[in-house]
Amino acid sequence: MGRFVRRPVGRRLLVRIAERRCVVKVVTVSTQKGGAGKTTSAVHLAVGLNRAGYRVLVVDLDAQAHASKWLLPAIPRDALGAAGVLESGEPPAEEDLLPVPNRPGLSVLPASLALRKSNITLRENPGADRVLSSALAPIGGSFDFCIIDTPPAVELVTYNALAAADYVLVPVTSAFLALDGLGELQKTLELVRSRTNPRLEVLGYLHLAVTKGYSNSTEVREILQKKQGSKLLKCEIRTSSVQMTIAAHRLTAWDKEAGDERGLEDWTAVQAEILGRMGVKAAAKPATAKKQASPKSKAVTTARSVKGTAKVPARKARAT
Repeated sequence: MGRFVRRPVGRRLLVRIAERRCVVKVVTVSTQKGGAGKTTSAVHLAVGLNRAGYRVLVVDLDAQAHASKWLLPAIPRDALGAAGVLESGEPPAEEDLLPVPNRPGLSVLPASLALRKSNITLRENPGADRVLSSALAPIGGSFDFCIIDTPPAVELVTYNALAAADYVLVPVTSAFLALDGLGELQKTLELVRSRTNPRLEVLGYLHLAVTKGYSNSTEVREILQKKQGSKLLKCEIRTSSVQMTIAAHRLTAWDKEAGDERGLEDWTAVQAEILGRMGVKAAAKPATAKKQASPKSKAVTTARSVKGTAKVPARKARAT
C-alpha cells in the first residue's frame, strides 16, 4: 500500500474534532484469545443496533476480515480499508465506508491482510496508539455507534482500538481456556486508561456458547461472577444448532431467515442490557442512509457539526 499525504491540523479543526467526537459512542470488542466470539459479538451488536434505528459503523481491525466478510458480499480490491486509515492517519472518505446490503444505516470500514503490516507502520508515528482515534473523530456526526472488531493479540492495532473507545465489551465462551488472558487484558485496559484514554469503561463481560446444565458453562460463569462481579452481563448467549452456519449466508440471529429463535431471544436481551448500561434508549425511527450534502449546504453542515451532522470529509490525495 502506498504512502499518504498527511496535512497539518489547525487548532480550530482540533476543537471541532473534539466536539464531534462526543456524538458517536465507540464500543471496542476485545479479548486476547482467538475463537472467543469477538466477531460474532461485534456483528450481532452492530446489526442489532442498526435494526433498533441507529446508524452504525463497523471498523474491522482483524486481518482475517471475518466481520467484513460476514457483512459484505465482496470487498473491492482498491478499498482504502482500516489498514489505509492507520497508515495515513487521515479520516476515511465517504466512499471508503462500504454500505451493508439491505441494512440501511449500517456501514463497514473493511479489514485486509495489509493490517498485518500496520503494527510496523504505526511504530514510525509519534502518536502511534492514537492514530485511529484521531482519524475517526471527524466522521462521528455521521453515525450513532461505532463497533470495532479487534485481532486476538495485544499489539499497536489493538491499543488503537482501545484508545478510540468509550467502552470495551469482552466476550468469553464456556471453555475454561477462554478464561486465560483475562488478567492480562485487565492490565492492558489499565495501561490504556493511564496513558491515552481515561474515559475507557468496561461495558461488560459477555458469556457466550452457554449450554444449560453443562458443567463447564456453569463453572465458567461462577468464575466470571466471582472475579468480575457486576461487570458480568446478566444476560448470556446460549448455543444453538444454526449458529455455525448463518455467517456463511451473511445472516445473524436477528434475521428471520436464519431460524435462530434462541439466538434472537438472547441477543435481544443482551442488547437491551448493553443499551441500559450506556444509558441509551432505542431510536424512534429506523436508520436510513445519510444523504450527501450539496455544495450549497456545506456552510450549514459545518455550523451544525457540534450537533452531530458533520459531513464525512473527501478523501485526501495519495502521494505518488
